[in-house]
Amino acid sequence: NVWDFGGQEIMHATHQFFLTKRSLYLLVLDARLDEGENRLEYWLKIIESFGADSPVIVVGNQVDEHPLDLDRKRLQAKYPQIQAFVETSCKANRGFEVLSTVIRREIAAMSEVFEPLPLEWFLVKDRLEKMEENYIEYHRYNELCTAESVTKPISQETLLTLLHRLGIVLAFQDHDLLRNTHVLNPEWVTQGVYKILNDNRLMTEFKGVLQRSALQRILDPIRYPQAKWGFLTTLMEEFELCFPMEDGSLLLPDLLPKEEPDTGDWTNSLEFQYHYPVLPSSVISRFIVRMKGLISKNTYWRTGVVLTHDRNRALIKADLYDAKIFISITGNPDTRRHLLSAIRAQFTTLNDSLKGIAPEIIPKVPIPGHPKVLVDYQHLLTLEELGETSFIPSGLKERVLVQGLLNGIERPEARTPPDSNFSQGVNLTIYNTFQQNQEHQTVSNSPQIQGDYIRGDKVMGDKVGRDKIGTQINNPSPNLVEAAQAIKALLNELSEEYNPNTTKGQNLITQEALQRLEKDPTLQQRFFNAIKEGGATAIEELVDHPAVKPLVAAVKGFMDA
Repeated sequence: NVWDFGGQEIMHATHQFFLTKRSLYLLVLDARLDEGENRLEYWLKIIESFGADSPVIVVGNQVDEHPLDLDRKRLQAKYPQIQAFVETSCKANRGFEVLSTVIRREIAAMSEVFEPLPLEWFLVKDRLEKMEENYIEYHRYNELCTAESVTKPISQETLLTLLHRLGIVLAFQDHDLLRNTHVLNPEWVTQGVYKILNDNRLMTEFKGVLQRSALQRILDPIRYPQAKWGFLTTLMEEFELCFPMEDGSLLLPDLLPKEEPDTGDWTNSLEFQYHYPVLPSSVISRFIVRMKGLISKNTYWRTGVVLTHDRNRALIKADLYDAKIFISITGNPDTRRHLLSAIRAQFTTLNDSLKGIAPEIIPKVPIPGHPKVLVDYQHLLTLEELGETSFIPSGLKERVLVQGLLNGIERPEARTPPDSNFSQGVNLTIYNTFQQNQEHQTVSNSPQIQGDYIRGDKVMGDKVGRDKIGTQINNPSPNLVEAAQAIKALLNELSEEYNPNTTKGQNLITQEALQRLEKDPTLQQRFFNAIKEGGATAIEELVDHPAVKPLVAAVKGFMDA
């Protein structure tokens, strides 16, 4: 299957439907432009984030007008997944035999191509590809499998996962509202979403607010019958392209006005920053979607938002050109760091989804009174661990207290190095940071943090009943939240390789996760601390993944050994 992606920024959020590891990537450049104008490294990092080590062929087109002028040796050293540079000209019909040879070579080098699969699976695949419908219901897929002697549920699920990875179908087995529809023509999805995202009136006249009735104007009623509008909009919500408002309309952050509104005075605020090697626009738009329950008085624009909680206000905005996220929080100095912890927890999971560039994302702390003097947050933690009480930041001639900076960001207990003897209990304070007194939570602009923000499926699985296991679930501490998010991100990643809905798949995921934990002492430590702080049941409820119970049991057995 061949997918052709446009380079328009607004389309980038939909690329996640298709960018997978089981792929060969062709990055096509305009040879008349330089590396910066082609955004060459931006795209290489995006491919690296979604496709991991998948091979890449860099294609320079229009070489009849200008040769492909790149520092190839430097690029291949920095991005070893680049397998070749090929020069082409569509106008002069040059270079396509070479490109074809390189494509065949790279596909032949992919081990997945030669994995043996049952013949019955191919028969199912062929029948699906020949169907003219854009989508079918799950029961029809089940009947088709049964007709070709693929009768075991585990085989049907595994085959469906494979077909999804190959781009033959789009299947969302983990989502209750989407799993009943399998898309046989993935282009049907992307074209529908593109139609919505590219609607000029939606951007200019309606300022990013989509009334569901407007879909009748935007979408072809034959290809997109009203009965399937809900599937498209639910899919957009699932991929954090929009969120529902109180009146039932949808807000699309990517279509909001670009101009920043008057957000008020932010002097003497608590400051925090993230610096990225490249910053996809989807990071800030997905953040806005995730924080819908805290948005202050509809104060949002395409690259920023204002939040409120517990008499504290937060300004979060992105500079896409400089690849930076700026966070400012005003209010009670004793409680504003709680809001910062919640914000950082969301960026932790968002940044972890950018696998290829995540290690290069650097949290920065501005020095109070010297906003242009920045210190790496990790460096501050290292100084504290080494027992340093003060230091002179680069750009200043005076000492700054290490703990003075860190304590403004989070409580000392949240970053205290854990006891290395795991048989000794480590008591950590559980902060009642978030008030959740409403029995029924709805999307609103109330300063109360909403239940679907703390416990929603975007943060840590499906909503958890208020009385299930007490304070650890209803009022989780920031470090417990972050640990749960990190563990769920790991399990979700491994679920791309193994079926989490089978015992065998769960065992394989557990084994692989344990190996990852051994290689990542920081994540391992966070997992240990989370189990000690909240208990195994709390972690299982917060993570909400089929493989979390066997993993927690295995880790707990190791801790108790």
